[in-house]
Amino acid sequence: MSEELAALEDWINDTIESLGARDRRRVLTTIGRDLRRNTSRRMMAQVGPDGRKWAARKDGSRKKMFKRLRLAKNLKTKATADQVKIGFSGRAGAIARVHHYGLRDRVTSRGVRVKYQSREMLGLSALDGERVTNIVSQWIKGE
Repeated sequence: MSEELAALEDWINDTIESLGARDRRRVLTTIGRDLRRNTSRRMMAQVGPDGRKWAARKDGSRKKMFKRLRLAKNLKTKATADQVKIGFSGRAGAIARVHHYGLRDRVTSRGVRVKYQSREMLGLSALDGERVTNIVSQWIKGE
């Protein structure tokens, strides 16, 4: 899988480098928007980028996790002519980091600390790679 992503990254880099700075920023903005949307959908389905289901909640409830964390105001994209970034910032970033890596965090004001299960939120799936390829191809064709 990583070899496929490396080959895809090389092809995209070569193709995007042939564009002007303004066009590169536009295509990367489109890619970032699409990747953010897919990441949000994966979070809603409670599935990691590799397709595995997240660990269940400790209390066994069926409530969906991270309802607000997956909103566009918390799951940010930033595109420049050279790169696109997708991630969390501020307090949302702190919460996401704890759950993404399965770290310890304080639950109450009294200082009770809990170890959370790792729930990978950010990353590229095989479907994301195909979608990025399609976006770049359509951009080049002028569609």
